[in-house]
Amino acid sequence: MKGSNKSYYRALSKFKGNNVVFKPKGYHEATDEDGNPIMHTGDVWARSEKPEIAASKIIGGAILGLWSMGNNVGKLIDNAYVYEIKESPQKDLSHIRRDDFEWLKEVRYTKPVKGKFVGKFSYSEQFDKSAMNFYDRLNEDPWDDSDVDIEDWDKFEKFILSMGKNDLK
Repeated sequence: MKGSNKSYYRALSKFKGNNVVFKPKGYHEATDEDGNPIMHTGDVWARSEKPEIAASKIIGGAILGLWSMGNNVGKLIDNAYVYEIKESPQKDLSHIRRDDFEWLKEVRYTKPVKGKFVGKFSYSEQFDKSAMNFYDRLNEDPWDDSDVDIEDWDKFEKFILSMGKNDLK
């Protein structure tokens, strides 16, 4: 991942200024040095032992990741303030084919990184509905009858994967 000129994105629920330094504080799903998942028992993720910064290769992944984190703790988030990071991450988890990693295009940093504000995204009722549908399908038991709206899933997936700076205010 060294020598990359790519951009990576991190979304926050509060505006922290036009330029910010992100410091590793989060204890996320554990991975080894190659970015492979470390499971605690069965299909339960172990928690990382070292703090990290979670970010995304795409704007939509950062926005969906923030929404998901808020939803997991029962917190409704109104806005995502998106920051662009130019430094290469230490871990790339976007290849993991379980949970939401491949849609979030998740990467991790283990050292402080600078971010530059690039725009704000306002979550809507429709976004919330489509995101809930997305996660319902992602987490559904294949043996159960499904109430998932497949057409909405496809549309939402395309939206998340194609979001750009022009989708921000």
